[in-house]
Amino acid sequence: MNKKVGVSHEEMALPYYKFFTRPLAEVPAEKLAVLAGGPSPVRAVPFEERNLFLKGEDNAYCQTGYGVAEDGTAHGQSMVCAIGEGGCPAAMTHVWAPYKNGILFRSLFWIGYALVEGAYRKILPEGARVPDLVPKGLFAHNIKEFTNLAAILPELYQEFGSQPL
Repeated sequence: MNKKVGVSHEEMALPYYKFFTRPLAEVPAEKLAVLAGGPSPVRAVPFEERNLFLKGEDNAYCQTGYGVAEDGTAHGQSMVCAIGEGGCPAAMTHVWAPYKNGILFRSLFWIGYALVEGAYRKILPEGARVPDLVPKGLFAHNIKEFTNLAAILPELYQEFGSQPL
C-alpha cells in the first residue's frame, strides 16, 4: 500500500519537490484516540440534510469521527464537492473558514451515494451495509493527510505564496 510513485528528473528539480520527500507529520494523539475509539455513537448529518453542514448548522451531529448509518451507508467527518465513482462511490464535501491564525478545514463524506442521471442518490442496495473498515480507513487517511498539510502549508505559502498559480 505504501507503493512509491515514479518521479522524473524534471519533477525532482522543482523547488517544491522537497515537500514530497519529508516524512509525514505526526498525527496528534487526540485524533488517533478518536480513530481507536471505533465508530462514533453520534449520528452524522444525513445526506439529505447535507446543507446543514455547508451552512455550519450541524452542531447536533458528529463533528469528528466515522460510522455507519442505519440505512447501511457510511460517513466520515474530520474535509469543494465531489462524487467518487468505482467500487465504493461516495459524496465528499470540504468547507473552510478563518480560524485563529489560519483556517479551519472540515470534510464530510457520505459513502454509498452516487450521481445518477444528474441527481445524488443512495445506491447501496437495501439491506446492504458498508463495512466499518471502509469509513475507518477513510478517516485514518484524512487525519494523516490533513495533519501533514497543516505542517507543510505555512512554509509552502511563505516560500511560494506570492508567485502566480
